[in-house]
Amino acid sequence: MVCHGRGGRRAGHARLVAGLALLAVTLIAPHALPAQEELDSTVEPSRITVGDRFSLVIRASDLPIDELSLEEPDYPETITKLSGASIVEAEQTGFPGLGRRRIEIEIPFRAEAAGRVILEPIQLTDRQGATWQTERHLVEIGLSSADSRVPFDAAWHLPAETVYEGQTVPVYLEIEKATSFSFPGTIDVEPPTGAVFEEVQGLGSVASEVVSGVELLRYPVATFLMTPSGPGELRIPSALVGRGEMARRAEARVVNVQPLPEEVRTTLAVGTYRFSAELSDTVLTEGDTTVLTMRAEGTGNLDFFRFPAVDAGEMTVGSVGEQSEVAPVAAGLVGSRELRLRVAPREPGEHEIVVERFYWLDPDTGRTRSQGPYRFTLDVQAAEATVAQARESTPFGPLELSEIQRVQPVEMYRIPAFYLLFLPPLLLIVLSWAGVTAKRTGMVTLLVVPFALVLVAAAPVRDLPEEEIELSVSALDGGRLAEAMWRLETLHEDYPRSPGILYNLGYAAYLADERGQSVYALREALRIRPMFEDARAGLTWVEDQYGLDRQVEVKARFHPDVALVALFVLAYLSGGLAFVLKRGGDARYAIGFISTLLLMIAAGVLMVYAVHGASRPTAVVQQQEAALKQVPVAEAKQWLTLPAGTAVEPLDQYADYRLIRTGFGVEGWMDENMLLVSRR
Repeated sequence: MVCHGRGGRRAGHARLVAGLALLAVTLIAPHALPAQEELDSTVEPSRITVGDRFSLVIRASDLPIDELSLEEPDYPETITKLSGASIVEAEQTGFPGLGRRRIEIEIPFRAEAAGRVILEPIQLTDRQGATWQTERHLVEIGLSSADSRVPFDAAWHLPAETVYEGQTVPVYLEIEKATSFSFPGTIDVEPPTGAVFEEVQGLGSVASEVVSGVELLRYPVATFLMTPSGPGELRIPSALVGRGEMARRAEARVVNVQPLPEEVRTTLAVGTYRFSAELSDTVLTEGDTTVLTMRAEGTGNLDFFRFPAVDAGEMTVGSVGEQSEVAPVAAGLVGSRELRLRVAPREPGEHEIVVERFYWLDPDTGRTRSQGPYRFTLDVQAAEATVAQARESTPFGPLELSEIQRVQPVEMYRIPAFYLLFLPPLLLIVLSWAGVTAKRTGMVTLLVVPFALVLVAAAPVRDLPEEEIELSVSALDGGRLAEAMWRLETLHEDYPRSPGILYNLGYAAYLADERGQSVYALREALRIRPMFEDARAGLTWVEDQYGLDRQVEVKARFHPDVALVALFVLAYLSGGLAFVLKRGGDARYAIGFISTLLLMIAAGVLMVYAVHGASRPTAVVQQQEAALKQVPVAEAKQWLTLPAGTAVEPLDQYADYRLIRTGFGVEGWMDENMLLVSRR
């Protein structure tokens, strides 16, 4: 037992000695063994305002101070580096001879302007090539000691590095280095010269990064679609975002615009497209027309490219309408664009229509692509008998040149100088009641001279082109319906307010079974000349033949010139009665003067009514089974359909749609390309 106790004490002493040795090794080893370098950096002080000094301080352990080199980044212009980096050795830590050596590197700066600055990493390198790197630091510089707010930054952002002429690209005006969302009340943007610059909605995204534990946001406050019109340098001017001390200016941006390949210059199309062309009818009867539809869909400069040329020989080609459905995206505009052309053969036989090749440039690859050409053969059969039969069944016929000239109104109410004719009687009344006396010769001069001067100053009535009208009448008489339609449409473009030309156009359109065109032309002729009985009878016949019995009523009942002439006569009569009354006329003249004034008021009311009726535009559906929608969007379901020739009342317009009211009181939206609407 005794021996066993001694052995236990010896074992306890051994464990105690081993424990003390382990503790000594644990305390000494970190200082005695080679150290792992440590690097730490801070910005001091943490709160900085404009004009303050601050420093980037780097602290490291066990780096060779004499063999250390620094590689610094470019610093932002809103801060100034005051001097080079200073490197000092700090106190050692640990036991003498075994402690770690620490160094401090300080780089001093001065804050020149308010805002947020990011200090990029600084690289430290020793003689052996070993490198260390600091982290990124965020420096927030307030406006002043009294106002610690930190402004955001503003900049233009253009995602595409290479831009071609004619290419539609988005341009973003962005707020940068913001810590919260704040949309400024003032955004002052000047569009660049040499480009189409349109603001759009719905593009752009929010980006963020974390620096020094702070999340910095970048987001657009205005987005534009830019389409350069030519190659070279394009300068986007600087823009002001916000106001007051928090306002920031986005610096101007210079964009290098590359020229298009030569073959693409015929269309100026840049993007990714699918192109097609089709003809509505390839077999026609003389006098009929066919519609050529060219359609491009895809993504790119849909609003700006040109459709390829169309070669139709001696046939007449006119525009029916163009429509597009596009939406802005990051690559420009996405959607489709369609051009419809009406082709009218002038004579029977086989005719060829050629749609040239459609070229476009793919901006992602820089390669030129194309589709086409498209060739169509049109077979036109003679139709003299058909036209003659239609002519025999029609109770009205075309007007000759003399009749067209006879129904042409002067339209004095549309010529401002004619209203000056009210001055002579007004002067006569004022001078008479003011007691100014004059001899009969002087009074006549007072009335006649201004009258003559006004007539001279009034714009002369534009003469109708007699030769062109006679050629159109000759084409109608000779049964050359396609030629007559072409000539009358051209005349109508040049002389839109000629009821005689419109009447003949309505007659020719009826023979060609162009329902919408026929109803529109006859109604427009009645709007311009309400008492045109031939046009009223022709319209009644045409609408009855087409079964159009719920039409909008023709509002105009008489021409405004009728009321205007009545006003002129009554004004001069009242002036004469006032003159006689002032010279001692009896009660009969007083009654006549008052009666004349009352009649003038009535004529003025009729004048307003007539002008209002004449100013309401004519609107007629030109496409068969045209869709009427409850909302003005392409995706909306159609509410009902209207036949060609339906007369409606236009109320409002939104984008490519018109709000219309039918003759039975239903309102809805219709694509304006399906309507013929007169000029006011």
